[in-house]
Amino acid sequence: MLRRWLLLGVLVAASIGALTLAGAPAPYLLGALVGGLVTSMAAQAPDVPRSAGTLGQAVIGVSVGTLVTVELLDTFAEHGWVIALALAGTLLSSLAWGQVLRLQPGVTATTASFASIAGGASGVVATARDAGADEPVVATIQYLRVLVVLFTMPVVAGLIDPSASLTGGPQSGAGASWTAYAFTLIALGIGLVAVRYLSFPGGAVLLPMLVSVLLAGTGLFGDATVPTVLLNAGYVVIGVQVGVKFTPQTLRLIMRLLPLALIQVAGTILTCAAIGYVVSLTTGISPLDAYLATTPGGLYAVVAIALSTGADTGLVFSLQVLRLFAALLMVPLLARLTRPRPAEGEGEAEPV
Repeated sequence: MLRRWLLLGVLVAASIGALTLAGAPAPYLLGALVGGLVTSMAAQAPDVPRSAGTLGQAVIGVSVGTLVTVELLDTFAEHGWVIALALAGTLLSSLAWGQVLRLQPGVTATTASFASIAGGASGVVATARDAGADEPVVATIQYLRVLVVLFTMPVVAGLIDPSASLTGGPQSGAGASWTAYAFTLIALGIGLVAVRYLSFPGGAVLLPMLVSVLLAGTGLFGDATVPTVLLNAGYVVIGVQVGVKFTPQTLRLIMRLLPLALIQVAGTILTCAAIGYVVSLTTGISPLDAYLATTPGGLYAVVAIALSTGADTGLVFSLQVLRLFAALLMVPLLARLTRPRPAEGEGEAEPV
């Protein structure tokens, strides 16, 4: 076990160092993801404790909470109908493109729908088995889309806004005051207690975020920010969690599904980008913010990229979270609509 952790640590550190030198966005998240993935391929990767994942998500939640402003609420109030249509458009387009996967023999409508729905990847994967979907296929396609979004984001962000910074963010700066550490630790403490007693999808991010908003609003902390070292640690945990999910078996499955999966992923991303462009034209939201807000990638990954590019992270996170909840609320309906019906004349088997 110790050797596996050492291998993971070395590969993660090497990946982070290489991506930092290359000027990649969110190098700690991307590097940890690559390190976890390579470890899974070279040896059996160690399991990341669930408590560590919760803590990493909570750190991201606190950092985003410092960015929620009154202006953000005004944006929702002013453009609520456009935002609602954007959410519906991203969800429905992802489901429509997902049906391409059914061209692969053995992939059912339930599996295709769960594998393609954009939002709440971890929650969708967790409920796939109960809904009758093929869990490995669902996990593979969900996280393949996250990977594609992550590794294409620098290029897309640069094309949309050449002036966007891809290496810095609102939380940059190695130095942090004692009030920043105090603010972060208090927000984390209260948020994690709330997470323990209130369990729901996205709660590990949402509850610390709400605590952060309330604490920052009191004005008691002159430096209501998350120190860079703590934020990067959160990125590492989240990146490793995603990376270690990829096993040799998963990659063999990807190879069989790769052509159809890439068509599905590319179609979904391009359609969502078009929706984001329409949102930008009709609301005045910047093209980069609109693109990130409608990107069908993992919630935490997109938030990390938004922080790195200096985008309106509060807006991006809010729209991504709304889609996450909408996607998870659709899970029971999807299971009911796509579950195969018994053939006519078939009845329940007699007990033996």
